[in-house]
Amino acid sequence: MRWPGAVLLVLLLPAGTAAAAPYCVASQGVPAQCIHHDVAQCRADARRMKGVCSLNPDEVALVGGENFCVVRNGPAVQCLYPDRRSCERTAGREGGICVDARGRAIRPDPDRPQ
Repeated sequence: MRWPGAVLLVLLLPAGTAAAAPYCVASQGVPAQCIHHDVAQCRADARRMKGVCSLNPDEVALVGGENFCVVRNGPAVQCLYPDRRSCERTAGREGGICVDARGRAIRPDPDRPQ
């Protein structure tokens, strides 16, 4: 059946490669779900699951910089923040996520709405 105006999108991956996403949602007692390609959707799902949106360490490596990084779609990473508070503030204002530059996921700040 043909759909008027429909576009066919084909994603070609190398043989034996699984599609992995750069953003993961993790919550207590549930393995990380690295299925997100959009930071906003990842944050929304993390809120719903009372978890955290973080980077997929198998897809994105953080190199150099300060202790905390703001990550936006792309992923675009800026490791410019020496403390979590300034990182979280910028991430919230710019629709990104704040991650620990050493690769650890950051639990949401209970005093700050997501």
